[in-house]
Amino acid sequence: MFHFFPKKEYNITDSEKISQKGIEMTTHTRKKRMSRRRRKAILRRRRALVLGGMALVVILLLYLIVHALYIKFKPKADKTTLTLRENGQVRLEEVVDTDNLSVSKGELKKSIKEDINRFNKKHDEKLVRFIRIGSKDDKTYVETTYKDIDTYAKFSGYDVKLTTVKKSKCDFNAVFYRVKDSKKTKQVSDLDVKKMKYNLLTLDENIAVKVPGEIKVVSDEGTKITADDEVLIKPTNGDTDYAVKTYIVFE
Repeated sequence: MFHFFPKKEYNITDSEKISQKGIEMTTHTRKKRMSRRRRKAILRRRRALVLGGMALVVILLLYLIVHALYIKFKPKADKTTLTLRENGQVRLEEVVDTDNLSVSKGELKKSIKEDINRFNKKHDEKLVRFIRIGSKDDKTYVETTYKDIDTYAKFSGYDVKLTTVKKSKCDFNAVFYRVKDSKKTKQVSDLDVKKMKYNLLTLDENIAVKVPGEIKVVSDEGTKITADDEVLIKPTNGDTDYAVKTYIVFE
């Protein structure tokens, strides 16, 4: 017997639909999973960036704190000292009797900073930097740095030059002594000095000078060797406004 009863096409259709729906669901699920993975990856990157940024901020803060403490507590010179560094920079440490100051420490700091700002603005470059001001015993201490010896000469107004003996155009009109073991030893002629292949610093300022090397020869008048690399220059007549030209030959 044959009964007219069409096949349940809906079963096939439903099956196909179910299959298609399953594919769509699978695809959708995959997309959702991929989307989740992307979001997680993005969140991880963001967290890493945030943590990295926070770490940099912490490191920067620690550096600033350590640097500030170093500046505050690093040793201070006990006398006005001009230090020449190997990289060409110059540091000036000024030490004066606090009782001799006609202004307060705050006013002095403000005045120094204004002078430095004017000088730097004029030359359109940060050639001079204010480092610190403080007190030591009954002294007031001020530290500034300069790009090089020429900058120091321009800012201070002193006749200071750094060159070599060979390149120098000085007349070497002075009495010279060799230096050994932080002492003046025997006298040496200006002709012998001119033959030396060393560095030469000349200046007309009463100040302690530290050079980046060993002092070999120094002019005699008003000078005292205080270390292998340091000379103290004082007026011989007691007049602090008077300064003789000093020659420092160093290796």
